[in-house]
Amino acid sequence: MSRSSLLWTIFILTASQGLIGQFTVHGVPLFLRAEGHAASVISLVFIAGIPYTLRFLWAPLIDRYGGGSRGPYGTWIVAGQGVAFVALLGLVFADPAGSVALIVAALFVGMIAVGTQQAATSAMMIRHLAGPYHARGASMQAAGSTSAGLILGLLVLYLLADLGWQTVTLSIAALAAGLLAFVLLAVPLDRGHRTEPARISVRDYIAIFKVAEARKLFILTLITSVGMVIPYSLKSILLIDAGFSISQGGLIGIVLGNLVGLIAALAVRPLVDRFGGWRILIAIGLVAGATALAAAFLYWRGEHIDRVAIALVLITNGLVFASYTANRAILMPLCDQGRLATDFTSFASFEAFAILVVAALGSVALDNIGIVPLLVAGAGLSAAGAALIAASLARRPRELQTS
Repeated sequence: MSRSSLLWTIFILTASQGLIGQFTVHGVPLFLRAEGHAASVISLVFIAGIPYTLRFLWAPLIDRYGGGSRGPYGTWIVAGQGVAFVALLGLVFADPAGSVALIVAALFVGMIAVGTQQAATSAMMIRHLAGPYHARGASMQAAGSTSAGLILGLLVLYLLADLGWQTVTLSIAALAAGLLAFVLLAVPLDRGHRTEPARISVRDYIAIFKVAEARKLFILTLITSVGMVIPYSLKSILLIDAGFSISQGGLIGIVLGNLVGLIAALAVRPLVDRFGGWRILIAIGLVAGATALAAAFLYWRGEHIDRVAIALVLITNGLVFASYTANRAILMPLCDQGRLATDFTSFASFEAFAILVVAALGSVALDNIGIVPLLVAGAGLSAAGAALIAASLARRPRELQTS
């Protein structure tokens, strides 16, 4: 397939995967908060994200099985989209006022499908993209995810939220069905034979972390991202608590937030190509720390909380997707060609698990200690992470400092 076709296929596939992911993380909490559920109850939604963090368990199967007319990874992508559609239909019969367990269960199944699709899509991307185009592929993944948020927020939540939960979930299911039709046409572009991996072993799950550069990327990116992950994961709660309605929260947090994320993901790509992913992560960590600290001060002052919440949500959205582009551009060349889905997904799964833990703890702590201490702690960790990356980069040979 041509490079342009591959990049646009990646974009559309990631958008289809992002619909249920964005609704899980950002849409559902809006409805639950509006129904009066406590932050600790809303944090149960993060349980639905567990399969996404555990997708590395079946990633070796994705590397080893599948193929035919849809290519080495196409069958998994199509099947995943079908299961996601069924899960979304299940949400139509739930009630956010009292069926939190049913909602979490349906989202749990949906995230299994999303995780499988993401692993297969990433493997297909790495398999066909040469090294100089890794940042471009990562930016298209990030752009697809943010575009899903734009579709969800503008065409569904903002326009349809006042019509109720069933209307919103049925609309999302219809969008998923349309994207499934596209996937059935687009995935055959993944032609060719897979690189046969060795017999599946438990050691495959941690093989990527035997690479020193991957271990460093995991640890330092996690530390650096705390200052933006906390407000990003809490944005639905912050907007509702600032006095916005569900439709307004969807417009600000999902539509405008993802628009900023889309711009950031595409704008940072040439910067990654020029300066290297590590240097961009330093800059992102410093901006995240400064943003969180400034927001903490303004929350402490208690003035114009609505404006503070909007600014915090939009800036952290941009930082999250810019960080994704830089992080994945560093990660992709570290993956073994015989374990593309496994290596990439193992790294991403452990990273997602750590981020979900931070997000869940932040949700629980919000009602107990307040937003100001959370933001101050996040600011300190992001600044520390940026400093550690800078120190590590300074010790590298000059010829490697732009990688």
